[in-house]
Amino acid sequence: MASKISEFPERIAPQLVSLMTKPPPGEWQYEIKFDGYRMLACIDAGVTLRTKNGHDWTKRMPQLAQELQRLPIRGAWLDGEVVVQDADDRPAFQALQEAFASGNSSKLRYFVFDLLYIDGHDLRSRPVEQRRDLLRVLLESVELDLVRFSETLDADPLSLLSSACQMP
Repeated sequence: MASKISEFPERIAPQLVSLMTKPPPGEWQYEIKFDGYRMLACIDAGVTLRTKNGHDWTKRMPQLAQELQRLPIRGAWLDGEVVVQDADDRPAFQALQEAFASGNSSKLRYFVFDLLYIDGHDLRSRPVEQRRDLLRVLLESVELDLVRFSETLDADPLSLLSSACQMP
């Protein structure tokens, strides 16, 4: 990583999605929009899990925080989405809400799709493909059960849109 060392950011605001009626022109990567809660993981002296609005939800997800602490890094910001999956591995929003309401976070999974900062390097100005490549390597460096890499979809954007519109 040949970039200048930068100070660890105290807070990072996530880039939010924009509602579109058709795919924008150009080359894009497409991912599943999980039916979950957007979550940023701040890994520094410990792990803090923050909502997109900056609220600390670490105590609600102790197993996720514990697993993220196993990553071989000194400091990082990860961006992803926390979900509960049904028996067919589909995100189940009601089950997610029930997990938080009951305090039972054992079924939570964290699908990470971006690496914003790592070990003194602010990556936000780099192409997303580079950040995701680094993220994949990081997540594959240790065995994780609850944290997953969010894969991109390899299909034509118009067919993805058509399929999404047909889903219940």
